[in-house]
Amino acid sequence: MVSSLLQPVQASQSTVAIVSYKGRFRDRWSLFRSHFPQWRSAPLVPFWKKSFRFFPNHRFQTLLWQMMDQVVQGQEAMLYVLEPKNAKGPLHAIALHEVLAAHEDRYQAFRAISEEVGAIFHAAHGLDELKGKDSRYHILPRDVMQSEVLHSPEVQKFVGVMTESGVDGEKLAAKYLKEIIGERHYFYSKLVNFVVFKALKRFFFRVELEGVERMLELERKHQVVYLPTHRSHIDFLAISHLLYEHQIEAPYIATSNHLNFFPVRIIQMVSGYFIRRKKMDPLYNAILYQYINAMQRYGKPHMVFVEGTRSKTGEVLQPKAGIVSQYINAYVEQQARPIVFVPINITYDFVVEGDSYLEHIFEFRQERNALDEEHKKAFDQHVSARKQRSLWSKARSLLKAIISAPPKGSAYLKAGAPIFLNDVLDAHRPDWKSLPVTRNEAIPDAWIRELAHRIARYACVEINRISPLTPGSLVATALLASQGRALSAGELMAYVDTTSEFWAKAYGMEFKHSAASLEDTLAAIPYLNQCRRRSERRSPQVTAAQRNLRKGDRRQAQKVFLAPMDSLRSTYIRNNVIHSFVIPHLLSRHLVNSNMVLRDAIREDFFSQYEALKQMYHLPWEVDGAWQKMEQFLQLFEEKGLLSQGPEAILVNHREDVLTILGIYARSLKLA
Repeated sequence: MVSSLLQPVQASQSTVAIVSYKGRFRDRWSLFRSHFPQWRSAPLVPFWKKSFRFFPNHRFQTLLWQMMDQVVQGQEAMLYVLEPKNAKGPLHAIALHEVLAAHEDRYQAFRAISEEVGAIFHAAHGLDELKGKDSRYHILPRDVMQSEVLHSPEVQKFVGVMTESGVDGEKLAAKYLKEIIGERHYFYSKLVNFVVFKALKRFFFRVELEGVERMLELERKHQVVYLPTHRSHIDFLAISHLLYEHQIEAPYIATSNHLNFFPVRIIQMVSGYFIRRKKMDPLYNAILYQYINAMQRYGKPHMVFVEGTRSKTGEVLQPKAGIVSQYINAYVEQQARPIVFVPINITYDFVVEGDSYLEHIFEFRQERNALDEEHKKAFDQHVSARKQRSLWSKARSLLKAIISAPPKGSAYLKAGAPIFLNDVLDAHRPDWKSLPVTRNEAIPDAWIRELAHRIARYACVEINRISPLTPGSLVATALLASQGRALSAGELMAYVDTTSEFWAKAYGMEFKHSAASLEDTLAAIPYLNQCRRRSERRSPQVTAAQRNLRKGDRRQAQKVFLAPMDSLRSTYIRNNVIHSFVIPHLLSRHLVNSNMVLRDAIREDFFSQYEALKQMYHLPWEVDGAWQKMEQFLQLFEEKGLLSQGPEAILVNHREDVLTILGIYARSLKLA
């Protein structure tokens, strides 16, 4: 503990720094110098005070990193803490070489010193000492990173090569690093977090983050690399904001270089760093690798989207493991702070970039070709009108939506089971500590690339495993798989109840809405609200007999349907959980068309189809494990009265409600 290293001040010839807190510290410094003239030339570094909280500011952290570098090089360095209420003393002294010796790496020592100084000031003011232990403001100074990267021997080697070829290598290297490097400014961090907080409140009724306690525990001893899915442009802002709110250090975010323009460039001031996707020259690759290497050496958390790009369909895409292999390569080379990968699932109740998703459908035409003529006409008119709008008109509409639009649903973020890199290395390459690695190349060794792909693949599987079951995804799946994209309210509610029960027992998936009434359930689904407000008499799906029912019965007979444009947006919501329908689909497509089905026919079809679907939808089971899930679903169907099992055949109960549910499962994997 740093507390045990605090001592009364003794005269010292080592490098010193005096720490006070911001707020009239000039008067204290003048009084202090008159009592301690031997430290007249020592730098006075203010600790920041804001809203009854003390935390290390940029100047203090930069100086502390520099002093720790001096200790690593063999020099002595002392840090003296001036308590704010008494300028004459007492002082506390921290010997940096003792702190570094007591911790595994410089980042842990830096964090311990920052927290201890904050705790001293909190205690002097009678505040809670735990408030001083806040890691949200820990930075990695830009000048420290620039010095380490640009002066590394590997970068200098390529700078020399570029210079010999007639190019100013030093200037080009500085340009590349300026483009890549990210930093953390207090002002911009607070500004962005305030804007994101307001935007999330405007977009969503609630925003949930699960697994906070585990992440707090992991970041204490590991370098955390978050591997979230990428569903929207607000993903990285939402994650950083929620971590900030729970006093977890925000990660440095790997971001595509196409976002490097004003005003989006501000994310570089709040821990974002830009990476070019296209193939670059060796100098750029060396600088990028050295930057990642330095970040690993200091133990800073990272975030990289495991899919490599934003999903345009709502499904989890095939993983891209390039940047993950660079993290592994840097760790194997220097074996610094242990790395842990944390998959994060992000699920929204509505498409944040709805028009962008529609333009994607218009461009690639996959879903459009499956539409009927009515939907095609509405779709083409909507997209064509949007493409003709000016950029200012689009920006004005977006601003209006942010300011005046009511919340449309919920956002769910959940951390999955952590992947400890040391355990993976020990299991797949026991001799990894003695193996040479490729240094500073764009492509690491083959075994590291293979290992990175395994980790990225497992992260995608884990993301799908922890995905929540929401009312919007269930209703979207049902309506898109139904004739005319419409169901009666009674049929829809029965399907939601049955499916949520099946999924909880078979997969352990939590149903994120427990409303007892149909009205409350449908109110949580954005794309159904406007449809259900329409008059029954104007709905073509409602017959004259249904209009004459009593009011109580009419609610159950009333048709719930999707408008043409909403049915397209709902495909995105459906695809968030489409992976969970694979096994029920393989079973139900046999049951829906026949009164009796042979078990061998189901088994043969299952074993021929499953392997391809496993890769496509990131399913966690091998073939035998998946067949056990199939048997479990058969048991659940039998308990619910949907069918009865014999030793060789399965008899299907052909009631109308049973066929409705089985039909939805059977058609769930088809395009909308």
